[in-house]
Amino acid sequence: CGGASCSGSLTGKDDCSSSCCKTAHGGWSDWKYTSSCVCDHATGTGYRPKTRSCTSPAPSCGGRSCSGSSTGKDDCSSSCCKTAHGGWSDWKYTSSCVCDHATGTGYRPKTRSCTSPAPSCGGASCSGSSTGRDDCSSSCCKTVHGGWNFWSSWSECSCDPTTGTGTKVRKRTCTSPSPACGGETCSGGEGMEARACDDECCITTHGGWGEWSEWACNCDFETREGGTR
Repeated sequence: CGGASCSGSLTGKDDCSSSCCKTAHGGWSDWKYTSSCVCDHATGTGYRPKTRSCTSPAPSCGGRSCSGSSTGKDDCSSSCCKTAHGGWSDWKYTSSCVCDHATGTGYRPKTRSCTSPAPSCGGASCSGSSTGRDDCSSSCCKTVHGGWNFWSSWSECSCDPTTGTGTKVRKRTCTSPSPACGGETCSGGEGMEARACDDECCITTHGGWGEWSEWACNCDFETREGGTR
């Protein structure tokens, strides 16, 4: 009825921020290791497991969750050893042939070490012996003591004509068997024997003139020529 219209806006708003949340997208926390290095000694490789959480910040007010995995692993192979089982080195002789001359046999000692490779990182040691010996009997001689052979026949008598005496000899040798490889020479007698053989000898006698006979005439009666005496 001719009255004035209202002054001011028909709409308005009041602050209610305290009742509202702010959207926060999730963020990962720092990685944390959950154990020490996990090694595979068969290959000499390893890893160290780790984890993280979507709490830095946690998603809120409709924010997105973290993308990616919450678990992981880092390589730590440099901290891992590879299992190596022991292996024998080559044999090495420790001396020359050791001979038993009583039997003519011998052996040559040898040794080896478990260093090719040496066992490591839980590897098994070498099986078998680190010492051994090889036969070297072919390089050894057998001690043989000498033995007398049979006597030879007696020699011809060797005479001394000035005395009418003589000697004959017989011999034997230390060859049945011959001494060898440090064996002793023959014992019990000599290698030669001698005996007299005077009955086979004579004394040398030089010729000598006897006395002259009496003179005798040798005449030729047919010619009556003188003879000789």
